[in-house]
Formats: sequence, structure tokens, C-alpha cells
Amino acid sequence: MKQSSLAIAILFLLVAGCIFIGPVDPPEPPSPDPVIPDVVLVDSGPVTSQRDGEIIERLRIVSDGDGITIRHDGVTVKLVEVHHRNGHGIRVQGSRATTISDVYISHAGAPETGANESECNNIHVVASPETLIETAYLEKGSSGVWLVDSPNSTVREVHGFDFRGPFPRGQLVQFDKSDDSLLEDFSNVNPLETSWVEDNVSVYQSDRCTIRRGIIDGNNDKTGVGVMLEFADECVVEDVDTIRQGNGSFSSYPGTNNVFRRCRAMDNYCGPTAKGDGPPTSGSLIFASSPEAQGTVFTECAYWNACNPNNILWNRSTVTTADIREQEFEPQPIQVIDLPWRKDER
Repeated sequence: MKQSSLAIAILFLLVAGCIFIGPVDPPEPPSPDPVIPDVVLVDSGPVTSQRDGEIIERLRIVSDGDGITIRHDGVTVKLVEVHHRNGHGIRVQGSRATTISDVYISHAGAPETGANESECNNIHVVASPETLIETAYLEKGSSGVWLVDSPNSTVREVHGFDFRGPFPRGQLVQFDKSDDSLLEDFSNVNPLETSWVEDNVSVYQSDRCTIRRGIIDGNNDKTGVGVMLEFADECVVEDVDTIRQGNGSFSSYPGTNNVFRRCRAMDNYCGPTAKGDGPPTSGSLIFASSPEAQGTVFTECAYWNACNPNNILWNRSTVTTADIREQEFEPQPIQVIDLPWRKDER
């Protein structure tokens, strides 16, 4: 009985809060989010890398010629704005594992409308494998990104605006002899009245590349295509939308075992291009697999408001799966490139 009474008494004291265990401390408030200091860019002329592993950052470069030249391995370019003319915005030459992030690059030498006088790419990469480009706003270059002989490269979170050629440039991104490369989370807007494009995204002689999660709005070239796989095998294009294309949206021309998954096209046009160089040569085709292609797959693909509804797919004989339906859809949003010193650049 005594033990039972003692247990009851202790329980009563605990409940009453009178036992000498001290007050319970309140939980600490959560730590505030870290304050990110304002990014202040320093005005600069052209810059050239000096050593492996160098970091080039927080510059606003105005250049007559190449803005930044990289010739070393493992160089990082970040938080940089480049206004270039008579050269490329960033040139990467014979370097491995370059990283370019959080950049705004504009070709200041573009005419008010139409083609550039010479080739001035926003980012020009040659013989530089494992290049990484991410969080980039690119405008009015001959192409946004041209990667040549640079396998295993990645381009992500990029928006391109109003590319200007001249031929054969005009792409947001071209992988040229750059196997096993990736483009993801991208958008490209080309006003039909001012731009001078070719293919919007080009994979040329580059195998096992992946293009995914993007939107392409505008192509005014009579032979240009939204996403072109040309002499490229075993590539995957998925979750990509195209708007206002004339000559075509998705093509394997030629290629072997290329897959287009959940690719959608809407509001293509049939009339003469805004360039004034005649109507689209394909008769405003949307999906294409050339006679030389093999094993092309179109699966879960869609189109809407086709200007030539009798010219949706060609050449059916080289397509193993043709899952393409007429279906209205809401296009993906344009990428917002959030750069700390620029607000909501699109």
C-alpha cells in the first residue's frame, strides 16, 4: 500500500508541475535564411584565362572581339555579363571541364533585324569535353551555344532570344561531333520579324545525346527545324514543345534508333517565311524521319492547329512507332533566368 501511495503522489506532482525538474525551455526559433550579398559587377575589357582552376567572376565585360577566352582546364566563369561584337561572348578552346554559370551574354553588334555580318556566337566551345553551361541568358548571337568536338557536355537552364546567324548558325544550341551530351530545361524565343535562324536545336554527328524539357517558339527559315537530329544515332528527345515553326518541328534526318517522347507542336505556319526566302520546303511538315533513317520512334507525341493537316508525319516507312495524336495542349512556360543583378530576364 505504501509503495502504491508513493507512486500516486509522484504522478500527481509531475502533473501539477511541482516536482523539482526545472522549467522546460521553449524551442529555439528557426535560423533566418542566410543573407545573400548584392552582386556588384566590375566593368572590364576582354579577359583571358591564366591558369588551370581559375575563377573568373563578377565582371561586366564590353568587348570588340572575344569577351572571355578560356584555354586552361577546370576554369569557372560565373556571375558575369558580356556585351560582345566582332567576336564570341565566351570562347572555350582546348580546355577540359569548364564551368560557365549565372551569365548574361548579349551580342551588341547585331543589326536591328536580320543576319549578323559574321559569326559571333554567345558561347563558342571547341575541343573542350565535359563543358558545363547552366543558368544563362543568351541573345542575338549567331548561335547561343556551339559545342564542337566537345563530348560529355551539359547545357541546362538556358534561355535564348532572337538568334541571328548567318547560315549555318542560328541555333540555341548545337552539339557538333559531341557525343553523350545533354540539353535540358531550356527555352528559345525567336521573333519571326527580326531573327535569322536555321535549326533551333541541332544534334549533328553526335550520338547518344539527350534533349529534354524545353520550349521553342519561332523559326523563320524555310529549311530549319525545331529539333534536328542529323547523322546522329540513339538520341532521345522528350518533353519538348514547339510553336510557330514552318519547315518542321522534330526530325531524324537521318539517324538510327532515335526516340521522340512526349514531343508536341502547335500553331505552325504554311506561308512564306518572314525572311522572305519563300515558303517552307517541306510543305510545313511537323514530324520527320528521312528515308535513310532507321528505327525512329515517336511516342506520346501531339500536334494542334496544324496549317497543313495532311502533312503531319513523313517518312512512315522508317518509323517503328508512330504514336502521334491531334490534341490541344498548354505549352510549357518560358525559362526565367534569375540572375542576382538582373530581375526576371526572359
